[in-house]
Amino acid sequence: MTNLATILHVVAGTVGLLAGIIAVSSRKGARVHRVVGTLFCVSMLVMAALADYLAVAIPEQIPNFFIGTFTIYLVATAWMTVRRKERSVRRR
Repeated sequence: MTNLATILHVVAGTVGLLAGIIAVSSRKGARVHRVVGTLFCVSMLVMAALADYLAVAIPEQIPNFFIGTFTIYLVATAWMTVRRKERSVRRR
């Protein structure tokens, strides 16, 4: 199970890197930018969730659990910011 999680973690990270390059290279707001940006967010969330799993499954990797969790937080809050309607403020 750990080997499969490691392979998926690396694949998700690679997809995230490639999607990030395409998103940065495309015009902001264009369809390709939005689609690839969504792919980037999803792949980063998958990669970070698998990092959390691997940090718990592999001995002496607990510090990586905090890094994976922090990555999930950063990507999720960035996604929430992007999805917010223009000129709107949400209550907490």
